[in-house]
Amino acid sequence: MSRFEDALYFAAEVHQGMHRKGSINPFILHPMEAAAIASSMTVDEDVLIAALLHDAIEDAGASAEQIRSRFGSRVTTLVLADTEPFDPVHSAADSWMDRKVALLEHLKDGASRDEKIVILADRLSNLRSIHSDMVAMGEETWAIFHEQKDPSVQGWFYGEVADLLSEFAGVPAYEEFRALVKSVFGAYHAE
Repeated sequence: MSRFEDALYFAAEVHQGMHRKGSINPFILHPMEAAAIASSMTVDEDVLIAALLHDAIEDAGASAEQIRSRFGSRVTTLVLADTEPFDPVHSAADSWMDRKVALLEHLKDGASRDEKIVILADRLSNLRSIHSDMVAMGEETWAIFHEQKDPSVQGWFYGEVADLLSEFAGVPAYEEFRALVKSVFGAYHAE
């Protein structure tokens, strides 16, 4: 079995029984889509594995040590770059802005190109889902968000991510991301 196949089994195991926000779709489809997006930007197996495992710690309770022992330090570093820290003091809703600002600061101040690929792949997959929900449900889409229901704040965040990833201009995944930011948040986000 390849390392990527092992990571796919690991991701399926840790995300077992989980579903996407407001959906009956299995959660594993999101990390699989993120890995597919990343594969359009690189053939680096560590990056593809990290895209597949990007939510294993944050959403599924896997540990960094589990990932390190099974997939190595580089994969773990890439996963951690896209993992929002757990705040034991504040609720997820109360810490939303702090977590997003921390990610933006990392993108601004020192994220590697490979970390940025994982982050772009994750956010593009999320934005595809939001866009699909907007087409199906319109403004009711925002009600399924547990932590941040304000589309103007979500638009601010996604717009900032797009600006900070502009080095990927011309790359199809990035251009799709920019187009979806405009489509979903055009009324909320000024360029």
